[in-house]
Amino acid sequence: VLFGQTALAASAFGLARFDRDLDERIDDFAHRLTGGDGWVSQRPAQPYDRQMLQCAELVEKGRAPDAVRLCTELAGQEYVPAMLFLARLYCGGAVRPDYPRALKWLSRAEKAGSAEAGALRARLRELMDRLERAKRGDAGALFSVGRAFETGDLVEKNQQKAYEYYGRAIRA
Repeated sequence: VLFGQTALAASAFGLARFDRDLDERIDDFAHRLTGGDGWVSQRPAQPYDRQMLQCAELVEKGRAPDAVRLCTELAGQEYVPAMLFLARLYCGGAVRPDYPRALKWLSRAEKAGSAEAGALRARLRELMDRLERAKRGDAGALFSVGRAFETGDLVEKNQQKAYEYYGRAIRA
């Protein structure tokens, strides 16, 4: 089971979709991990590769809380892919959205040297700001949040919520 085709595929599991580049890097990671292009024979497996695949499989089987526990353990050992995975989970879909926790893991991943974590953290902060402005009835923010739900950008893809936000934007 490939990483990108299981738990990290937003269409299959309703997980927040961060960006196509990150998904491609994760798919590439899984491809190399499973032996594509002779990578495994040239380089030993990373110490946590199997546990990360196990996290993806747990989400796929509907056992997201178990995946969170395992990934939290790995992330606590400064393993950046686990931090990114946790951030993705906390943006919604497999577990209840918890944006402050997602920010925490993105910040830790950025401090550990992950450039994509910094970019994702900035985008998540922008989304959180738009959500706050949407609560106050800002039409532009309502539309923007609706678009995020429509496309699944940093939130769980949800057409019903998208239409609700669009409707509120029109009435604002």
